[in-house]
Amino acid sequence: MKLHPTGVLLRPDNRRVVVRPFISIDPTRIEHVIARALALSEQETEKQLSLVRADFSERHIALDKSWLRNFAKVQGHIRDSETISEGRRLFIGALFSGEYALESAALFNPSIVPHPDQSGVGQGDLALS
Repeated sequence: MKLHPTGVLLRPDNRRVVVRPFISIDPTRIEHVIARALALSEQETEKQLSLVRADFSERHIALDKSWLRNFAKVQGHIRDSETISEGRRLFIGALFSGEYALESAALFNPSIVPHPDQSGVGQGDLALS
């Protein structure tokens, strides 16, 4: 397959990303992440939360709300979760969050690329990867 430059430049725009849950289906992995977060002191948790917030707050509205929703999804893995501070809840929620760029998914989704082998495909049809 030969590639031919088109002159089109794609530039990222960090304003067009969303926050979504990034939670493993493996309970052991969830508990491992939570254990590491709970091992931090309250002061270190606040420091880490501040760093994460500085990285993401400019791109997202209601970031804390998203993080708290994700915390609620893993809260069942924590004993006495009602005693956890707001800052730690936010930090744990952030650990189970990921940014998702819709445009990137659309551009790099392999299903939109013609499969290199089109043999056996009917006239006017197209096999996709």
